[in-house]
Amino acid sequence: MQFYLIGALIFLTTMLIFVFQNQQLVRIRFVTWVSPEVSLALVVLLAACFGALITFLVERFRNIKKMQLFRQKNTGGKNQPQESARTGGSAGA
Repeated sequence: MQFYLIGALIFLTTMLIFVFQNQQLVRIRFVTWVSPEVSLALVVLLAACFGALITFLVERFRNIKKMQLFRQKNTGGKNQPQESARTGGSAGA
């Protein structure tokens, strides 16, 4: 836990240094859209946040898929004999 706190503090410190050193204004152009002039630090921070959000969502999706496969493997082996017994019993009745 302390390792993550130290890492977060180092990251925050470097981000603050970056923000204070990059105050110049830039204009963003994307296809036909042109933004008003904004701080370079703001643009980079927003890009980093969107990248982190996309990474989080992709990783969350992967974890959900892994848990579904894990549950299918764990419950699949236990339920198969019961299901065959049920189908055999219902077919005989």
